[in-house]
Amino acid sequence: MGNLAGKTIYQSYKSLVTVGTSGTAGLSGALQPMTDGQGTELPIEVSTNEVHITSNTLDAVSYSVDGYGQVIDDQGNWVGNPTGISGTSGTSGTSGINGTSGTSGASGTSGSSGTSGANGTSGTSGTRGTSGTSGTRGTSGSSGTSGANGAPGAPGTSGTSGTSGAQGAAGTSGTSGLTGTSGTSGINGAPGANGTSGTSGTSGGAGAIILVKDNVTLSTGSWVQVGSPYIWQYSLTDVDIDFGAIVDFVPYNASVPAVQTAQIYPYVQVLDDTAIFTAPGYATAPASITGQLTIIK
Repeated sequence: MGNLAGKTIYQSYKSLVTVGTSGTAGLSGALQPMTDGQGTELPIEVSTNEVHITSNTLDAVSYSVDGYGQVIDDQGNWVGNPTGISGTSGTSGTSGINGTSGTSGASGTSGSSGTSGANGTSGTSGTRGTSGTSGTRGTSGSSGTSGANGAPGAPGTSGTSGTSGAQGAAGTSGTSGLTGTSGTSGINGAPGANGTSGTSGTSGGAGAIILVKDNVTLSTGSWVQVGSPYIWQYSLTDVDIDFGAIVDFVPYNASVPAVQTAQIYPYVQVLDDTAIFTAPGYATAPASITGQLTIIK
């Protein structure tokens, strides 16, 4: 509230704030705009259980919640409980296209077959006797042309069978063809971009408590002379008045002449449970005044 010391109500009623547009509606369960003494609406609406700020902007250094503490600092950062304030997840990026398959390497050439070893010549028939030792078997060569047959031996006396020749060694296998080189792998598609995170909503600030009481009377007999010449004071007792609260008293139209006559100062001194009104007045105490009392805390 501005400095109203030394000013009478008829000079300062424009700066007083009340509830509703009629000046007598009082606080109710429905939202009503707050107005100044000339009926101009403020960007705030109040009821018995709700405060609605209608301004497009709301400037503050920081925001705090009773019983918890600061929730938004002076840099605009959220410093309260982080639970449940994350934005929705961004949409997933589309998958990249698959790379093309590499070409198959050419098959290696088959190794050539080894040439066949020549057949051993048949032994001549000898006299029958003890079996001779088998001759060693010729080594097996790689497959190739067949050797010519040996000429038959002349018949002779049967002798003992000769020992079998040892088996010839196996020919070496041809070398394997070279393995073809593998085709290069196709390049991977680029990953899709991540969706952006949603912004966190701002938390509403704590509202003030506004109490409006109708038909409050400052009776003549309760004014007390406290100074000379003729300084009168009225102590209004109410348990809803706290030290530091804002207390406004708006007289009803019928009481305006009494206010003007007594020249009641617009400044109200606020103590715990008490609001003190002051009037320079005259030799007699001010007449009874009835109006609307507003307490903001």
